[in-house]
Amino acid sequence: MYHLYVPLVKWVGGWCLGVMLIAGVIAAQEPKVDAAKSKVKEAEVKVRGQLPPNWGKLGLSEEQKQKIYQIQNKYNSEILRLETQVKELRAKRDEEMRAVLTEEQKKRLEEILLKKIK
Repeated sequence: MYHLYVPLVKWVGGWCLGVMLIAGVIAAQEPKVDAAKSKVKEAEVKVRGQLPPNWGKLGLSEEQKQKIYQIQNKYNSEILRLETQVKELRAKRDEEMRAVLTEEQKKRLEEILLKKIK
């Protein structure tokens, strides 16, 4: 009985492989079209941002401004992630430092900090 299924399994397997190869070729061609469309859209879309202090006095062309805004956008998410990480590290550091203080010292520190705020 097993010998009857072997040709069928080979046929189905070959058919599936063929379909997957054709789908792969089609899928590989699609990004080229999308990439061309995205380049056109990228050129049409104006990026907004804010120039660094005093850069507005340099007489930058619109193209230069757009390049600067794109560079800013490229790095902003990474900078935000790192700033968040630094904030977390500072909080952890402060917590560990306060753990060294006695209860009386902690109360005194709070009093000093409250006076600074007022």
